[in-house]
Amino acid sequence: TAISPILFFLFYRIGSSALALSLIVVFLTGFIYLLFQERKTLSTAWSDAGKSRTLAVWIFAGWSLFDALQKAFNESDGWSTGITRIYEILAQDFSYPNPDNIMVFADNHDVNRYLDVVNNDIRKLKMALACVLTTRGIPEIYYGTEILMTTGADKGDGSKRKDFPGGWPGDERDAFTAEGRTTAESDMYLYTRKLIHWRDTNEVIHTGKFRHFIPADGIYVYFRYSPKATVMVVMNNNESTKTIETKRYNEFLSKFTSGFEVISGIPVNNLATLTIPGKSAIIINLK
Repeated sequence: TAISPILFFLFYRIGSSALALSLIVVFLTGFIYLLFQERKTLSTAWSDAGKSRTLAVWIFAGWSLFDALQKAFNESDGWSTGITRIYEILAQDFSYPNPDNIMVFADNHDVNRYLDVVNNDIRKLKMALACVLTTRGIPEIYYGTEILMTTGADKGDGSKRKDFPGGWPGDERDAFTAEGRTTAESDMYLYTRKLIHWRDTNEVIHTGKFRHFIPADGIYVYFRYSPKATVMVVMNNNESTKTIETKRYNEFLSKFTSGFEVISGIPVNNLATLTIPGKSAIIINLK
């Protein structure tokens, strides 16, 4: 091969020990680069895992689902738009050796905050957070999401990484305390906290299997399930409230008679039909 003369020359000039050390350094440098390189322009899971094959993808890159979340709740639903984007990405999980090891996120320190992306629509932010915290994979939540932090007019890196208000000399308010948060911020904070605390104590969300159904009429449904527990997630991407019949999901629901909605804590005693407010997600612990 073309590289053989080069290796022979190096072996002759610097000796086998030095050559071995050099090769180890090159290998480790390449490994670290592949492990931590950032890729932000992918649109499909196949691009992630099939074309690139980088260690970043195999271990924790979730840019494809990030891509879908950036657009899904801002669009009308079609064959490949709106909430269907999320379905299409997750339908390609066969591309990964272990989808449960993929990091799931809606934003991070290198992109505009999610609230900017959805034009300050808190309903859409809550939908994205519900998805991040209930789908397969390892959730990542960027600090400040829980108090509705935005990037602001200046879209530079400094604005994407602004200090969390509070705890620093000269801060005008302390959002670490209830008194330092607005009503809207407190509502988002409580939503986030409740969802995270519920997730912490439900192993089915950590290690359970994932099954989803093709979206219909702007409604996307998936289940997290194990022999011990089953959770149903229903997302309504319409502006208006929708009531759906659930016969389509009987392979799961036939085993249960009731449940409770995680965020509201309201019992769900009739699983035959479900009502979901516009631009929202409901999470049901089935019983």
